[in-house]
Formats: sequence, C-alpha cells, structure tokens
Amino acid sequence: GSGFSLNFDMYVKIPSSALDSDSAVLGVVAVSIDNSSANDKVESTTTVDTVYNSEITTDDSFRALNPGQSTSFNISVKNNGNSPESFTAQLTSNAPDNWDFDNKLPYTTIALPAYGGTEVFVLPLVIPTNTNAGYYNFTINLILDSSGLKIAELQLSVKIEYFADFSIDITNNHLSGDPGKVHAFDVTIVNRANHEEDLSFVIENVPSDWSYCIDTNCVHSIKIPKGETKTFKLKINTKNSDPENIAGRTMTLIGTSGLNDKITVSKIFKVSTNAIYNLEVTTTTNTKTGSIGSIIPFQLTITNKGNAIDYVRLPF
Repeated sequence: GSGFSLNFDMYVKIPSSALDSDSAVLGVVAVSIDNSSANDKVESTTTVDTVYNSEITTDDSFRALNPGQSTSFNISVKNNGNSPESFTAQLTSNAPDNWDFDNKLPYTTIALPAYGGTEVFVLPLVIPTNTNAGYYNFTINLILDSSGLKIAELQLSVKIEYFADFSIDITNNHLSGDPGKVHAFDVTIVNRANHEEDLSFVIENVPSDWSYCIDTNCVHSIKIPKGETKTFKLKINTKNSDPENIAGRTMTLIGTSGLNDKITVSKIFKVSTNAIYNLEVTTTTNTKTGSIGSIIPFQLTITNKGNAIDYVRLPF
C-alpha cells in the first residue's frame, strides 16, 4: 500500500588481492511492475582500505668475528601490503658508534609493488681492531616512508671472540762475558689482543748447570693489560767453570698465550763465554846442588787454569 517500504541488504565482497586504489560502484534500480515509468535508483561506492604489512629479514642474523675482521648481511625488505610503498631501514642507537657500516644506513628502497614486492641490499660491517670481546646486539628498524612510522624490525647479533696477538722483542739478543757472569737481557712484550693476557714462559736449551730468572721475582707468567707494553729483565746465570764458547750458546724464549694456548711466540738469544788464559808453573823443588860440569834436571809442571785451549812457549 501507499507509504509501505521494504528493507533489504546487499553485500560487496572485496577480493584478497584488491589494491587500495581499487573501488566498486553498486547500483540498484527499482522499477514498478505495473508501471515501468515509475522507477528510481541509488548507487553506492566501495573503496579498499590501505593495509600496511611488511617484513625485513636476513639470511643469517648472527656472526662470530675477531676484531679487525669484516662481514656482510644480506637484508631483504618485502612489501606484503596492498599498496606500493617505499621503506627506509634505519640503525638504532644501540650499535657501537665506531662500527663501520660503509654508510649504507639509512637505506631507502624503491616503491615496492603490493603483495610481495621485494628488494635486497647488502649491509657490510667492519669490526674495529680495538673492540672488546663479548656479544653485541643491535636492531634495524623498518620505517614506512609514507607515514614515518616503524612497522617492522630486524635483530642482528655479533659475537666478538677473544683472540691472542702479542710480540716479544729482545733488544740485544747476543751477550758475552767471562765465566760466572750474570747476563741480563731486556725483553719487551706488546699485547695487541682484545683482552688482558696472562703469558707463560719457558726457555729451551738452557745448559743444565745454568739457571735463569724472568722479571724481578723469577716468575713463569706475566699479566699484560689489553693494548699495553711490558718490559722486564731476563737473567741468565752462568758458571765459573764454563769453557770458552765464542760462538755462543743459543737459547729460545717461548711465550704462550693464556687466551689461546695454540698461539706461541719465540725469540732466540745467545750467551758467549770469553776465553780466560791462566797458566801456573810449579816444580817439586827449586833448589838442587851438583858438581862442576854436571847436568842438573828440574821437573816443571805447567797447568792451564784457564777455560780455553792454550799453547805454551818455553824460553831456552
């Protein structure tokens, strides 16, 4: 009858692949069955909301390195939303200030296509030589350029391992002196590791009747802080009875790292023994009597009390 109305619903289904730029116009025309000239219509427009969905990933987010080494991460940015978007990868402030990413961050992508548009970039990393051992975790934020908002993040982790690097230098590695002398060598150790070192020492080829002393307290190990230098005396105690040895006795100072016992450094040094010449002439008696014209024999004993072979000339 007149004034009577009927309500009904109609639905628009948006496909899962719809872009935010898509729209649909739905038109409904009502026509009288009795009089087709009596009609009316209405239209409705349906638009698609913008869906922001993205991800930032890498092939391997963990590295184990030594100071001074370099590596790289393959970073992938993927747009899973329904509109073309560009993104910027930014490093957070929790990464060490002096780490070198070769100015690759921040990195901005092109406008990636909707539903899977991907861009990959390489992020290099050089570890400074003075980096301490330990774990370093830092984050790369993914920023949606159209809004400036963070929409994803990537956690990266680098383990800096302990490493051993030291040098041994003996300023004058060949000393000489008389038998029984104490020879003092100046030894310098430089610790270039990324941690305090506890170096242990042995000396090879020391004669069994000689002795040695490392540093003032005759120690067998020395601690050296990271990046520092230690100088000490290495003393070799010889014997009064040592024979001449001009060529020198060769010995080896060997230092072994406390951080990595497979790392050793050796230094050769020599001690020469001077020749000492000392003759003693004795006789059983220095007074004899005899008749005129007789030959009087005297028995003489010549003793070499030096430490080297000697050749004696007797006047006559």
